[in-house]
Amino acid sequence: MEFEFPHIYEYQIDSTNRLASDLLSKTNPEHGFLVITDYQTDGKGQYGRFWQSTAGQNILASFIIYPHHIELGQIFRLHLASSLAIVDSLEPYSLPRLRIKWPNDIYSGTRKIAGILIQNNIKAGKIQGSVVGIGINVNQTEFPESLNASSIQLETGKSVSRESLVIKLRQELLKNIQETEEAVWDHLLKRYNELLYLKGISTEFVLFDGSTLQGIIQEVDPSGMIILLDNQQQRREFKFGEIKYLAT
Repeated sequence: MEFEFPHIYEYQIDSTNRLASDLLSKTNPEHGFLVITDYQTDGKGQYGRFWQSTAGQNILASFIIYPHHIELGQIFRLHLASSLAIVDSLEPYSLPRLRIKWPNDIYSGTRKIAGILIQNNIKAGKIQGSVVGIGINVNQTEFPESLNASSIQLETGKSVSRESLVIKLRQELLKNIQETEEAVWDHLLKRYNELLYLKGISTEFVLFDGSTLQGIIQEVDPSGMIILLDNQQQRREFKFGEIKYLAT
């Protein structure tokens, strides 16, 4: 794959995030630099899970960005900007019911179609640079049932140009990163919550101690905490890592 903006393409590497993180720590790539591959031997998603992908069928990409206006306590803004960038880049393909599953998965209907893994280079309490890893299921048509996954081609019946989608994705990501400044932040957060997967629906979660909780998703707050209403009508707030969905 070739692009007009700065990038590295390798047919196969262990992890785009790993290579991008290495570049970020040792060199000075420009804002928006792309690392992309056709196949990862050790790609990871949330909770260290292996990212399963058929070679040459999907987008496996990492973008290097410099969100200097985002403070350490505002890291959720990177997840929000990345999630909305994926949704907006997928919009032209008319996928059914695109939703954001907190904190950083994208669903079409009830199946996962994309995921995000963000790694930050932090020094002296400031974000020096970030690697935004994005995986999008594009033209793959077979997945293990345990993954609860889908793809653009499965949902629409059409094969899609990965290169065109990557170009659009990068444009939307860089635009959204810029818009996480205070002037339009409220608008982005409102959009995120409008697209929140299972919002208003009673959902079962697992807490960090292994116990379960039934709650109705209300919203995600500006810090990235998910707000639930439990069975006793009590408002509950959880950070990422404190709670996860019982079912994928």
